[in-house]
Amino acid sequence: MVDVAVQAALGEREASFIPLVFIGEEGVGKSHLAQGLAHCWQQRGCGGRVVCTSGSDFARGLASAIDAGKVASFRTRHREASLLVLEDLSALAGKTAALQELIFTLDALEERGAAVVVTSRRPPDEIRHLPGALVSRLSAGLVLTLAPAGVEARKAMLNELATRRGVSLSGEAAQLLARELRGGVPQLLEALLETAGGGSVVEAESVRRYLATHHARKPPSVPAITAAVAKSFSLKTSQLKGALRNRSVVTARGIAMYLARDLTDRSLKQIGRSFGGRDHTTVLHHCRKVETLVRSDPAVRQMVTTLRESLT
Repeated sequence: MVDVAVQAALGEREASFIPLVFIGEEGVGKSHLAQGLAHCWQQRGCGGRVVCTSGSDFARGLASAIDAGKVASFRTRHREASLLVLEDLSALAGKTAALQELIFTLDALEERGAAVVVTSRRPPDEIRHLPGALVSRLSAGLVLTLAPAGVEARKAMLNELATRRGVSLSGEAAQLLARELRGGVPQLLEALLETAGGGSVVEAESVRRYLATHHARKPPSVPAITAAVAKSFSLKTSQLKGALRNRSVVTARGIAMYLARDLTDRSLKQIGRSFGGRDHTTVLHHCRKVETLVRSDPAVRQMVTTLRESLT
């Protein structure tokens, strides 16, 4: 993922100035990816100074520079960088002086053909008290929304974290952690370090002990499954429980029943009650139909896999 982003956004420095903005909730890997870009930049010998800061540190640094009469030094550091990484853009909201300084900094970096990476929980145009000039500059760049990582992405993160920490992580251990943990990089790193226990090797058995102690989870409820499936299909839960029979509703209803049967200890009769009082034969029919689709339709198979991962 890091190499792809570097190649797409930072690889050709003679190209137009394109800020790279990572959007996503806490834990999706924005900082991990931004720092990975900075690391790749240095490893590839792209040259020049790499400056990594946060919105709050940028504002504090400017205020301190003003108080100490060292604004010129502050500007030189940021405006003459070859790569500027600014995390947590929203921390600058309402800080007029720092926002204005950032605008001028971006303009200076653009003139020099430098690279800029920004992270934010929300898109720039959805953050209150950001000036339009800043919003337009960032929105004109490459804005990437990061979704919560799936199992394979978490596994890749774990392997990279293990490499950086000098930890040998077995394939089975990585798979277990990636499958069972739902958090972002901080949680993955915490789990990796704790299972390593100060050593340099993590095997599956230590992961099982860690998960049994820290992350034993209850199975999802039928209402939780119904809500997740409805959201995935952009439907209301009431539609899955109702009498509508258009294709998307029927498919969603069937997947919800299938997952309820697979992930809970509810009987077919109990599941049917949760879907508008349908009888057990109707539930069984839906489940068998979805089983067939999972085998024959890659799109349905992927959707069911994604839903199961998010619910367990």
